[in-house]
Amino acid sequence: MEDKPHEAPPFAQPTGLIASQNNLKFFQLKRDQAIAFAETTQADMRIHCERTDSKLPRNMHQVYIYQWGHVDRHLRQIRKIKTHANYPK
Repeated sequence: MEDKPHEAPPFAQPTGLIASQNNLKFFQLKRDQAIAFAETTQADMRIHCERTDSKLPRNMHQVYIYQWGHVDRHLRQIRKIKTHANYPK
């Protein structure tokens, strides 16, 4: 929920490999897949982990929480930009 600008780590920076008109389609496809998986899986998401830059692995339950928090952050940034007086009507 931070308001301070920051630079994404290299693994999270845009690569430019997806044409701009396909970004939303790609996002929606992957979002829908993630939601469908979360709604239907019987897996214990807390026992499946991934390595991170820290000493501690992150479980997949944490990954999902982080992912949607990240999306929410960007949506809040977009809303803030749209409230600017010079934003096109």
